[in-house]
Amino acid sequence: MKRIPLTVFWVLAVTVICSAQTTFYYPHVANGVLGSNIWRTTIFLTNPAASGTASGTITFSQENTANPGAAGSVFSSIAFLDQDLAPAGSGGTIPFTILGGQTRKYTSTGTGAYAGGFATVTTTVGTVTGTAIFSQFDLAGRLLAEAGVPSASAVPNQAIFVDTQGGFSIGVA
Repeated sequence: MKRIPLTVFWVLAVTVICSAQTTFYYPHVANGVLGSNIWRTTIFLTNPAASGTASGTITFSQENTANPGAAGSVFSSIAFLDQDLAPAGSGGTIPFTILGGQTRKYTSTGTGAYAGGFATVTTTVGTVTGTAIFSQFDLAGRLLAEAGVPSASAVPNQAIFVDTQGGFSIGVA
């Protein structure tokens, strides 16, 4: 009976510590020139807390269809700029510290040959939320299309329902 309060205390303490960390994913990151298009990805991270800071890293992992064994390795060839157009991070990672109620913006440069992959956002202190925007430009730099993509959490199972009636064309990315 004496151990119950101690057990409850430890469970609550671990819950508070673990809830202060966030891990989520952007399932696709695109950057570079592909044919007559330039692709850029913009990532927005927000600290929703009224005060305090959130800090962590964005880690980029590359896709590799030519060598599937190399897929998921660090995506170090992609370069990002922050909201002040200063280089953000290096070696496939962007460290961040965000004050409460603030948002940070990181945009890929769109230079070089097209490369794609995914991003993992992990906080060490505090929590963040985020979204990504894919932008497609022509070679003259004119915006052709954009799409917003929410962050995704890891799930053990997933089902995708598709309506094949009525002549709809369905795509999953």
